Amino acid sequence: MNGRLRLAAIVAAPLMVFGVGCQEQQRPLVVVTSGGTFERALERHFYQPFTIRTAIRIAPVGASLGSQWARLAAMRQARSIEWDVVTAFPEDLISRYQELLEPIDCARIPIAKETQLPNTCTPHGVLRSIGAGVLTWNTTQFKGKEPTNWFDFWDLKTFPGPRTLPSTPSAHPWLLIVALLADGVPQKQLFPLDVERALRKLEEIKPHVSVWWSTGEQSQAALRDGDAVMGLLWVSRVVPSIAQGVPLRLSYEQSIQNITYWGIVRDTPNRDAAYRFLNFFLHNPKEHAAFTEDVGVATPSAAVREYLSEAEWGSMPTNPENWSKTIELDAKWIADNQEMISRRVMDLLSK
Repeated sequence: MNGRLRLAAIVAAPLMVFGVGCQEQQRPLVVVTSGGTFERALERHFYQPFTIRTAIRIAPVGASLGSQWARLAAMRQARSIEWDVVTAFPEDLISRYQELLEPIDCARIPIAKETQLPNTCTPHGVLRSIGAGVLTWNTTQFKGKEPTNWFDFWDLKTFPGPRTLPSTPSAHPWLLIVALLADGVPQKQLFPLDVERALRKLEEIKPHVSVWWSTGEQSQAALRDGDAVMGLLWVSRVVPSIAQGVPLRLSYEQSIQNITYWGIVRDTPNRDAAYRFLNFFLHNPKEHAAFTEDVGVATPSAAVREYLSEAEWGSMPTNPENWSKTIELDAKWIADNQEMISRRVMDLLSK
C-alpha cells in the first residue's frame, strides 16, 4: 500500500482511541529497541504516524538488551528515569528485570484482547513481534546441496567456509541450543539444557567462526560481504536482505522462537503516553502487514494474514508450516540460569 494512503488510513481512525486533543507531552516518549533496520521500520510504520495522530513525539534509542537493562537499573538507582518503553524477551518478564517494569493494566489496552493473537497483553509486557533465529547461508557458496539444519552447520567437510554466530548475552542460550542439536539431541529433549555438552560442541566450531556478531547489521554484513558463508541470524535481518537482492537463503528447520514484548518502564512520568502508544501500535492491520513486509517478522495482529501475499505469508514465522518447525524456549529455565549461561559462554569466547 502507498505510504501516504497508509498514513491517511491511520489519521482517519476515531479520535477517542488515541486521545487526540490532550496536551502535548513536555518531553518525547523514549522507546528503546535494538536499532538498525527494525527501528527504522518501526519509525516509518508506527512512530511517525503516532506523532501525526497524537502530537506526541517519539525519541527512538538503539541498545542491546544487556545494555538496556544495565542502563535502566542505573536510572532507577539514580532516581532519574529517562526511558519510557523498552524491549523485553519472555524470560525478562519473569526475571529480576521485572522489577524495572510497570505491571500492565490490560483493561487500558482493550484491543489487545479484541483483535490480536492470544496472550498479547501479559502482566508485564505487550506482545510486539514474533520472529525466529534461523540458519542462513549465502547461496553463491554452495552449488547443489545446501545446508538445512545445525548438524550441517558443524559439517565443515560438506559445507566449508567461515561461520558467524551471535555473541550478545540474550542469544547465549541459542548458542547452547544449536550446539546440542548439532550433537544429536532431539529437539523435544533440549530442556533443561546440558550446558557442559553444549560448550564442548561449541569448542569444535569456535575456530571456524569468523564473526561473533553483536548487532543485527553485523550479522547481515558478514554474509553479504563474504566474511562468512553461513550463520545464525534473526529472520528480521534475513528477509530484508533477500528483498534487497542479497543471495541468501534461510531454513526454519530447528529455528528458535524469538518473541519480544513492549514493556513500560516503572515510574516513568510518561506512563499515559506509553499506554496511548501501545494502543496505537495494536491498531490498523494493514500497517502491520506493511511492517512485516519490511522486516520479515510477525506482529500480534490476528488480521494481518489477509493483507499479505502468498509469498510474504510463506516467509512468516507464524505461518503454521514454519512455526511447527520452531523451538519453543523454556523461559523459566533461561531466566533462572541466564547469568550462569552468559558467564560460561563468555569464558569460552574469551579463550
